[in-house]
Amino acid sequence: MGANTVSDHFAGRQRRLGTRLEGGGLSLLVVTNPVNLYYLTGFRGSVGIAVFGLEGAFLWVDPRYTLQAQEQARGVKVIEARKGLLKAVAAWLRSQGRRRVGYEDTHLTCAQFRELKNGESGSVRFQPAGGMVEELRLLKDQSEIALTMRPPSRKPTGMRLNRLRRKPAYARAL
Repeated sequence: MGANTVSDHFAGRQRRLGTRLEGGGLSLLVVTNPVNLYYLTGFRGSVGIAVFGLEGAFLWVDPRYTLQAQEQARGVKVIEARKGLLKAVAAWLRSQGRRRVGYEDTHLTCAQFRELKNGESGSVRFQPAGGMVEELRLLKDQSEIALTMRPPSRKPTGMRLNRLRRKPAYARAL
């Protein structure tokens, strides 16, 4: 991969998000979409909530995903939430004082938003920010373009490896 490491790609994406946050007048962004979590951190789990801000980034996961998040996520502090992700994030937001916080309104349900908003005690001003990360995903920097130009690995993995190991039906009948 050259001089760039995988962590560099995620760090660059997080920096570009920080620039967008500043431009949008937001202190923090709550990210709930798993696709966006992967894009920004490398975490491939199906359940997690991240908060990105200029002072740092945090990823809350339930106990089933703690080890996976610690291994995969880059540029974030992983926090295990035992009593619900939204409650944990809301409590953290409450501890941060008055802030203007964006959230992915295109992904968060109304019930989830109510739980997040009710848990933070009114000190946070929420602003819909759906599409902010998606816009970043559309624009590729030079290192991302270089990654897409690399030839694919021909090493068999996963389903393809299993297909190669299986005997054809006619061979199993013999």
